[in-house]
Amino acid sequence: MQTLAIAIWTALALSWFWLPDSRVWGIALAALQALVVIFGGVWLIGSTLLFYRRAHAGKDAGVGSIYRESLRRLPALLVWAAIFALAIWAAARPKAPAWIWILPVILLLPLAAQVTVEGLRGLYRMVWRPRSLLGAAVLAAAGAYLPYKLIGWHPQLGGLALQTVSLALRFAVAYLLAVSISLLLASLLATEPR
Repeated sequence: MQTLAIAIWTALALSWFWLPDSRVWGIALAALQALVVIFGGVWLIGSTLLFYRRAHAGKDAGVGSIYRESLRRLPALLVWAAIFALAIWAAARPKAPAWIWILPVILLLPLAAQVTVEGLRGLYRMVWRPRSLLGAAVLAAAGAYLPYKLIGWHPQLGGLALQTVSLALRFAVAYLLAVSISLLLASLLATEPR
């Protein structure tokens, strides 16, 4: 279900680029859609982490209760998302090494799992564990690098039809790979004892 929700969220996020911006109503609609995309993305992160936390603890992992509880944690998760976005922005300086973006990911994704459970208190009570940091590093790197390489691969195929099929298949496999790895990462983060 999360894979479908992420696909819908991705389509909504990408459709933002097609909104007209030459009129006031277009800018207002774009601003509204940006808010929906941000809130929806953070809500998906929270619900995924909460699902795995409950599933690993053997508690009720019903979709309705998870979405409701993660909605209550949305303000705290938005604070985390703002910190996360600022950290990624600060790391992505023009002369910084290309791999530097992974440091905020490694350090702040475990914090998202804690905030999902405890709300704003989780921002102050985080304890980083070596297993969590190493797992986050490996999975985040694989989740970004492997789909990137798969999409960037251009097999020499004869004809436009075969090239189009190849592109569609590579995008589909890259998407499923990225989503699968992100779900593995969420599962890893949710199993950490706090």
